[in-house]
Amino acid sequence: MKLPSVTSLEENFLCNGREEFGNLASRTLKQGDGAFLKVFGKNGRSRYYITVLMDDEKILAVEAEDVSAGSSLTGKPPLRCSKTFWKRAR
Repeated sequence: MKLPSVTSLEENFLCNGREEFGNLASRTLKQGDGAFLKVFGKNGRSRYYITVLMDDEKILAVEAEDVSAGSSLTGKPPLRCSKTFWKRAR
């Protein structure tokens, strides 16, 4: 997924849990009208590299790569996988 040149609102964060990542995503969305996230995370033994494009209301697109298996996820699996990495901030 490629976007035109834009100025980053947040960049290069290490989050140690779902809640911390959820707070970062929420804070970023409040600063702008959307977010473009590149996330590296682990789920059990698998490692994933996920790209997410969202506006202020919904997720617009998700791409995921299973780094452990060297395969791409398509359809609903990348969305389900990405949801395991964050907890919605309240």
